[in-house]
Amino acid sequence: MSTPRSRALAVASSVLLGTFAAVTNAQCPPVRVVSPEGADAYRFGTAVASNASEGGNQWVIVENGRVWAYDLMDGQLFLRQELRMPHPFASEFFGGTVAIEGDRLVVGAWSVQWPDRPDVVGGAFAYDLVDGRWVHSGDLKPPTDLSGAGTGAAVTIDGGTVLARGGPDRSVIIYEPRNGGWDARQTILPPSGVTADADFGYPIAASHGWLFVAANRDSSVASLGGSVFAYHRDTEGVYQLVQKIDGPASASFPVGQFGWDLDFDGRTLAIGAQSSFPAFDDQGVTFVFELEDGTWTPRQALTHRGAQARDAFGPEVAVEGDRMLVVAWRERTSRSDSMVYAFERGADGLWRQGARLLPTPTLHAVFYGADITLHGDYGLITAHRECEPGSSDQTGAAYLFDLSCYECPDLDADDRLTVFDYLEFMRAFDAGEPIADMDNDGELTIADFLAFQDAFAVGCP
Repeated sequence: MSTPRSRALAVASSVLLGTFAAVTNAQCPPVRVVSPEGADAYRFGTAVASNASEGGNQWVIVENGRVWAYDLMDGQLFLRQELRMPHPFASEFFGGTVAIEGDRLVVGAWSVQWPDRPDVVGGAFAYDLVDGRWVHSGDLKPPTDLSGAGTGAAVTIDGGTVLARGGPDRSVIIYEPRNGGWDARQTILPPSGVTADADFGYPIAASHGWLFVAANRDSSVASLGGSVFAYHRDTEGVYQLVQKIDGPASASFPVGQFGWDLDFDGRTLAIGAQSSFPAFDDQGVTFVFELEDGTWTPRQALTHRGAQARDAFGPEVAVEGDRMLVVAWRERTSRSDSMVYAFERGADGLWRQGARLLPTPTLHAVFYGADITLHGDYGLITAHRECEPGSSDQTGAAYLFDLSCYECPDLDADDRLTVFDYLEFMRAFDAGEPIADMDNDGELTIADFLAFQDAFAVGCP
């Protein structure tokens, strides 16, 4: 008996076979963004951030004490304004870290000489989006009992609350707006048993009332194994420790530097562990966690195809919705000194590797993937030590990728697009397997064939 799926299979087979030989390996080249003309360019791209809030379209790129603000329109980043240290007193590393949520931008500066403080401490600066421009709206100073530089070395925003790494005591400071300024409402110190060399407080990620604080050198389970602490905001607005997350016990390999980077979008917690040994020394793994019955539970351990020893997969991660970017810090190519991989979550809830995101540098992308951000269909990847041809000056660059161009249909995972990918798709569709749901709508229809054809035509980088 003919079924809708078998009829779709027959129709699509004729369509795909008729066009199979004609497809090309065209790609959407990334947009290379450099320091604005006339600027004293130096290490453009040390940090980046994008507005992951609904309707937001703001992006920022940091360069040597300045923050450049952009709007994304028609696949291009258009410069909106330049932000510098808003006060005349001394500051270093303004923009060492940045975060955006809604109409608020926070810029960290981990070394600031505040006029009313005798020592050099860090801090952060808040900006509000007014008529399309960022306007300085407040200063986030460390508590008076906190001395030494370091506050603001990591910042994030959660529902109007700003969370920043503290100074030498490795704390996390919770700031809330009050009476036109910012008050340090809560200070989270390293939990009992976490030593000073565990590096508690860097990095941090927060969203939807959850705060995750890494201690990527924590040796409580294994030497430099790392750990992550999960906090939840209670009804009084206070963050309470609810769980210590270690490298999954189910992992059949040594886990190292768990929490070197992490990201959280409200559903998915991605934790990089760049020194893990799934098959090779320092190959690296990125772990995916989801909340189940009040406990953050491991769902998947992601590795990259063609992995080798010391690739260091996972020092930078970014996740939003069903997309994720992960850096392999020491995977060398002819175009860059590292590699960035795109992953997508399918209808079955599993993450699968998609494209390798290669830059198109004028020379060679150095420190490629030093920072990454992800919003909607776009990913922004920095290479802040990239040089222009004929120059040794580290002017830097950033690369904007339209990820909708990189739906890689390499279904047999051999790093090539061949007739065997077509046959694998046909088999999976006929068997009703989720991997054939190319449009991710939870159903297998003729639309999945069309999506596969489009993806095959674009090809894999």
